[in-house]
Amino acid sequence: MLSELRPGERLLWSGRPDERALFIPADGFLIPFGLFFLCFSVVWTTQAANGAPAFFPIFGSLFIAIGLYYVFGRFFVKVWRKRRSFYAVTDRRAFAVEGSTVTDTPIVGVGRTVSRSRQNRLISVVFATGRSATWNPISGGNRMPLNSGLDGFMYQRPLAFFDVRDGDGLLRALDEAESIQLRSR
Repeated sequence: MLSELRPGERLLWSGRPDERALFIPADGFLIPFGLFFLCFSVVWTTQAANGAPAFFPIFGSLFIAIGLYYVFGRFFVKVWRKRRSFYAVTDRRAFAVEGSTVTDTPIVGVGRTVSRSRQNRLISVVFATGRSATWNPISGGNRMPLNSGLDGFMYQRPLAFFDVRDGDGLLRALDEAESIQLRSR
């Protein structure tokens, strides 16, 4: 993490996502939809396998795999991504390291959305950096829920810090960095 600091940059806060936080409010829709999709795919594939050409069960298996990912797989992906993620706020920018990918944004002039978990135990911050959270360029701007395990299919994800335990420290560091930047202008 310290190797990502630029010359003269001062680290104000660093942290990691809580990998035990798996569910988001959108799961109230995503899980039932995924179960319906999975069950429908299994029934369709089973019915198609009775006397149909081999292509039908193979085609149906693809939809079963999608249903399994929707219901179960995306949670494994979330944990895997969270284990590889680190977040930091410096006196100049906010950045996230996920594996070998570093994404950053300046602090000043960038909007941010802060959300808290029900028990105020975890905080998530999404930075409005001009990167859209769009499913694909053909969809016309349909949005996928961030931090759902499905957001990895987006062609552009906004910079976000998800499920941070030290949320108050994160917010203080963001405010301090913004204050430092505004004073230096």
